[in-house]
This record gives sequence, C-alpha cells and structure tokens, in this order.
Amino acid sequence: MKVIDPKSVLIGVLITLLAFSTLGLRPKTDELGHLVVRSLTIEDDRGVIMGYLGNGYMQTYNQYGEPTLFIGTGKDGGGYMRAYNGNGDESAYVGTGRMGGGYIRTYNNSQKETSYLGTGSDHAGQLRIYTKDGETSSYLGEGYYQAYNQFGERTLFLGTGASGGGYLRTNNKFETETAFLGTNNSNEGLVNLNDKFGQSFWIRLNKGD
Repeated sequence: MKVIDPKSVLIGVLITLLAFSTLGLRPKTDELGHLVVRSLTIEDDRGVIMGYLGNGYMQTYNQYGEPTLFIGTGKDGGGYMRAYNGNGDESAYVGTGRMGGGYIRTYNNSQKETSYLGTGSDHAGQLRIYTKDGETSSYLGEGYYQAYNQFGERTLFLGTGASGGGYLRTNNKFETETAFLGTNNSNEGLVNLNDKFGQSFWIRLNKGD
C-alpha cells in the first residue's frame, strides 16, 4: 500500500494557497481579481501574433501578419482608431485631430482619400467627398455646398453669402461664372447670366414696388 508523505501534502497545499493569493483567485466566484501587466501579446496555434495590448494602444493582425486595427493614444494625447484592409493598407480613420477636433476619413484600395467628415480648420463641421483619384468633388460646410469637376475647378455654389442672403452660382469648366440666382448685397432678388468669358448678357433685378 502506497503511503502518502505528510510533508508532500503540506507543500502541495502551500503552493496552491500561494497561487491563489498571487492571482487573486476568489474561491466563491472563480473570478480573477486585479491583474496588472505591462503588455499582453496574443498568438494563434501556429505562433502568429494576432493581437497586442500595451503602451497605451491595442493592435490586431490577420492570419498573414498584416495589421487590421489600431486603437490608442496619439502623440498629441488624443485618442484615435485606424482600420486596415486585408493588405495592411489604411481604409478608415476615426479620432482626434491636431487642433483637438474630431473627424472621420475613409480611403479606397488605392490609398486615395474618398471622404472626410468632421471639424475643419475653422472649427466648424464639414463634409468632403473625393473622386477615386483623391480630388475634391463636393463640399458641405458652414451654410453652403460646393461641387467640383474632374479638374478640381468649382462648378457650383449653393448657400449663404457674406451679406447673409442666399444664392446659387454656377461656373463653367474653367471656373468662370455663368449664372447667378439669389440675393444681392442690397437684399434684392437678382438673376444674371454670363457668356463663357464671364461677361453679363442678361440680367433681371427685382427692386420691389
């Protein structure tokens, strides 16, 4: 008959109690208590790193080792998130800008910016839409909308002018004004048509009664 060594039993109990106290294990709930680590690296069965947590950020990777997500703190102290496609190229950004305002940027698979939604340099909200080549195609800002052609020339303005009145202005492909419909600086209704050189050839002004 095998005899159990009392010393071995005592040593086993002490080791178990030491492990419980070190990990903060709660016998009633089987939950870990407060856990402090400098960093945490997650690997799959093949030893490929799938995630990292530490130094103020979290990073995830796909099965090919390409980054897919970054969440953390930037150099200026603001938080942000970057998402990447399967090739490891950035596809979206959500976070805080250098001037403290928040914004969202998206990119296509050619790494060209396709949209911007957030706070601009004037501290006002704005929306920008870009072509597949990264050129601005439309802009929605503080009280107005603008459209652009494939050459980057502004072709349309719809919104509020400096005098506080609303108006619509169209330009040709050379950004020369061709039509104006709206309120002039005298708060009167005005319609003006120009030729391709910007010279007025038809105008109507509503001066009231």
